Amino acid sequence: AEGVVIIMRGLPGVGKSTIVRRLVEGWRRASRLEAEARAQAEARVGEGRNTTAKGEVKWCGEGGGEGDAVVCSADAFFAAGAGLSGKQLQAMALAKGLPEDASPYEITFDVAMLNEAHSSCRWLFKQAIHDQRSLIIVDNTNVRLEEYAFYKRVAARAGYSVGVLEVKCARSQEVLERLNARCTHGVPISVMARMQERWETDHLSRIVALRPAGVGLGDEGLGEGDGQVAGGAVGDRPGVGPMIPLQQLPSLHQWLSTHHCVHYSKWRRRTHLLMEANGEAAAFLYVPPARRAEFHDVYWAEQGPKFLCEEVSAPNRLRMFLDIDLPLSAPPLQGAWLHWLCCQLQAVLITAGLPSSTIIATASSAPTGPFRPAGGPADAIGPGVHIHAPDVVVSAVTALELRAALLTALAAAPFDLTQVPDSHEHSDQPSFTEAAHPCEKEHSGHLPLTEAGRAYQIDWAEAIDAAVYRGGGGGSLRMLGSLKVKRGHVVGDGRLYQVAMVVGSDGVALPPAELARFARDMPRVLAACSILADVD
Repeated sequence: AEGVVIIMRGLPGVGKSTIVRRLVEGWRRASRLEAEARAQAEARVGEGRNTTAKGEVKWCGEGGGEGDAVVCSADAFFAAGAGLSGKQLQAMALAKGLPEDASPYEITFDVAMLNEAHSSCRWLFKQAIHDQRSLIIVDNTNVRLEEYAFYKRVAARAGYSVGVLEVKCARSQEVLERLNARCTHGVPISVMARMQERWETDHLSRIVALRPAGVGLGDEGLGEGDGQVAGGAVGDRPGVGPMIPLQQLPSLHQWLSTHHCVHYSKWRRRTHLLMEANGEAAAFLYVPPARRAEFHDVYWAEQGPKFLCEEVSAPNRLRMFLDIDLPLSAPPLQGAWLHWLCCQLQAVLITAGLPSSTIIATASSAPTGPFRPAGGPADAIGPGVHIHAPDVVVSAVTALELRAALLTALAAAPFDLTQVPDSHEHSDQPSFTEAAHPCEKEHSGHLPLTEAGRAYQIDWAEAIDAAVYRGGGGGSLRMLGSLKVKRGHVVGDGRLYQVAMVVGSDGVALPPAELARFARDMPRVLAACSILADVD
């Protein structure tokens, strides 16, 4: 299928249905225009003025006249009379004391029937997928991620592009009262308040707000008034592509499905873990080496956020890497300090009789605060750095031994942290070439950076993760471009990694211009930073 599924989110009264109407109207207008253009093109083919064969161009409303858009919602179940006949509706209205002109929704709505309403919505959605409708919109409140995970899963498996459109509103009693006044379904304000308390963040969603007539929007916005979308477009979550793509391209899911890469067995060979996130279950991938380059191209072209780790299981050989998480209080691992650490790893490799590999360092930004899942304790996660030695292939057992040797080397010749700017300062990053190769310079004793009398003491044994080697049984590392997930939730802003430094085997770091050129070719970077060493 080459269609689009849009999943709406928002409290009752926030303006979801207004946006849905505008989307459907726009889709149908576009479909009519394209149908007219297609008819003209086919006429030119028949007259010999155009050599394009019929069927080579795909049109957004093909097969649906004015655009085969479908809107599925739980409300539609009650609006259609909940399966009751006309006489039954009249009898129910009389029993409830409702006026003769009461709508079927007013007559039939019953909280006790919500499960049945949502079952009906899911059935209609599956039918629309089966009918290959080009635009399918799910218009429900969708407070929690699991409430719409079904729609995402079914749509993705059918090859649809999927987007989540969230209509945002401020968290205040005043806003709830205004929404309650706008709500046509009589949802009590106490119920709306509980919905807002249970609201879960979706890092994959697009944020919109309807602009109130004559009223400016703050950071949060409020969906009401004339139905104009604030800013004229959907929101700006980083890494999320357009809600309705201008052209249909194979998605990462489609590519993985086409090549039968997805499985759910712990006993089968795997190269990647698709992490549990946003209500979606975890899965394993096996991407054979012959398709790895193509996979990297498709992966990086994927417009939505990604949740993939590379996995080394069997054969138990990996390309040497380090996974470093500094404490929240630590200065950023960058510049001369990062260069020193890369060179220390090179020296350890040489001592172990291994190649002095090129070293590639990627780093995440520091989080805005500790991760705290609902009902759970805070998890103090500082800035992260991944260090790769792509020319060195070892077993996981050897990787643990190299880590231990590096810890010894770092303790014997610690870096002078007084050279490192504080994490709260915004000074320019030191030149990558300031630090000498460890073979060329002896480092002085440890002089920790202090702030208000507090010293930064880096516990490298704690910072350099040993668990990623699974006790010598394998390896696992999150891919560049994938978000960090813990217990099914995205951590903070996702802690996306970027290329920070490349140090040649001679200990010399790439200058900024060359580093920037390398970082622009992300499929190449993905291949260079891969921990997978299998070649068969």
